Amino acid sequence: MLPMSTMRKALQVLLALAVLSFTAPGCGTSRPRQSDADRLNSMIGIATRADIIQQIGPPQQTMKVDGDEFFIYPVAVSNPLAELGTALSSGAAGYQGRAYTPPPQPQRTYILRFDGVTGKLKGWNVR
Repeated sequence: MLPMSTMRKALQVLLALAVLSFTAPGCGTSRPRQSDADRLNSMIGIATRADIIQQIGPPQQTMKVDGDEFFIYPVAVSNPLAELGTALSSGAAGYQGRAYTPPPQPQRTYILRFDGVTGKLKGWNVR
């Protein structure tokens, strides 16, 4: 087995490399990815319920209020540094022979509103 000082140095190097890989800038020639907000805003008044289901998938929940229909989509929020922490914590717990329960993953909820008459996307919100 390696001495603790060697293991500690190896872990520090691993963490430094992980942080650098998450913070290093991407290639300058790639186009910026269209944000969710830009994509949804461009669909208002154009996309129908069927279009949204085809592009995003079926909603987890639907509801009707005042004649309009709402599609509700919960989406897990990714945080690479938190995921690295979870991986290291679970590894340490396993090494010590203890069970590990990861923390709940944060979520965003997208709420899409469709016009009750035309069936087209009327607006959206995120929480």
